Amino acid sequence: MVGATSAALAGRYMLQLRSTTPFSNLYKPDRRLYKLNRRMMYLTANPVTKTRDTLDTRAVASRDVAVYIHWPYCKKMCSYCNFNRYVKDNVDHERMRNCLVTELKTALAATKPTSIRSVFFGGGTPTLAQPQTIKALLDVMTDAGLMQKGVTEVTMEGNPSSTEIQQMELFRNAGVNRMSLGVQSLISPEDLLFLGRNHSIDEAMAAVEVARTLFPGRFSIDLIFGRPGQTRTQWQDELNAAMQLVDGHVSLCM
Repeated sequence: MVGATSAALAGRYMLQLRSTTPFSNLYKPDRRLYKLNRRMMYLTANPVTKTRDTLDTRAVASRDVAVYIHWPYCKKMCSYCNFNRYVKDNVDHERMRNCLVTELKTALAATKPTSIRSVFFGGGTPTLAQPQTIKALLDVMTDAGLMQKGVTEVTMEGNPSSTEIQQMELFRNAGVNRMSLGVQSLISPEDLLFLGRNHSIDEAMAAVEVARTLFPGRFSIDLIFGRPGQTRTQWQDELNAAMQLVDGHVSLCM
């Protein structure tokens, strides 16, 4: 799945959430974003020709866009995740690469952006993709003159498992310049098991160290709070630990 939406449009929604929305309302659906999400799900499920015919170019009227690319495959299902994902051991990487490249070219031709402000590889587990797939997609946007290597922010989500840690440098060489690690818990192995994660606390700490070296000032971690049985003191301790580890950004999920 490849999606492009106006950076100005997305930014305006985020500013509204940050400045005017009470905390208790953050979990209420925004119908405008729901329409965009529903359209993207429809486009994902239909052939490229259908995508070309139905893509709403009004969403990128500013022509300064943020691109989202979805890698849907995972090693296992996490209990809290409701994103589009599949557990598949034998992925046809060449076929996926060709399909994503075709879809990206189709989306860019239909929306005609003048520049790409940021690229985000999400999932699923995009660090399970091959580095050459990531490079091929970034090359499409670079060759079209829409982004500059090393200038445009290119973020990849990843799991802090030992296998994926080994790939991190290859993804940086492919063009990724920001890493977002799905740590979820820094202090509780039991919570990782409950959440269905396939990494350990030690692996998470090791992944953070690798990310700090490869992406200084440009990596983040995800943490889930409000976990069953978690006390406020435990959460405060975990948050303090996170602030000592990360020099850029922490995403908090409930």
